Amino acid sequence: MLLVTSANLGHPLCIECRTEIPHSYQKEFVSTCPACGWSITMGEYGASYKGQTLHGYGALPELKQYVEQYPRLKTYAEKMRLIDFLIHTFHGNLAAEPSRPTATNVIEGGPGEVAQLIFTLAYGQNGTVTKQVLDEWLAKFNRSISRNIDPATGRLKEGKKYLYDGIGKQK
Repeated sequence: MLLVTSANLGHPLCIECRTEIPHSYQKEFVSTCPACGWSITMGEYGASYKGQTLHGYGALPELKQYVEQYPRLKTYAEKMRLIDFLIHTFHGNLAAEPSRPTATNVIEGGPGEVAQLIFTLAYGQNGTVTKQVLDEWLAKFNRSISRNIDPATGRLKEGKKYLYDGIGKQK
């Protein structure tokens, strides 16, 4: 996700050594890494992630923090706290515009399944949040990933059409 986001922001990185590679927006342009010599056409580079929605714009600082810290952690508890931090990021950083949530790139499942998981973790049966906090999150959710998915069930709301059927399978 970080490589794709960097490329989309105009700074493609070498797949081998993560050095920024020279580029052009022309598909035929052959970009060669100045550090290790790896090369690829920009068309091939873009095609390698096309259609995967691997951007991390909504959680970029948190994704960077996760990638930097995770390899240094030693215990299961430390790793789980960092994973929990990342999931909280997805819960809290819903975008103002409708989009596919960043969480679906890290948590297996479609938007409906991921929304249901995050909703259940935060507001499930034994949740302790106030109605006001829940209402604020639901308002963010409805502005963001889909006005069509019920976060409590992960299913499409009545009468809505969406690319996903609410349980993670494409129509």
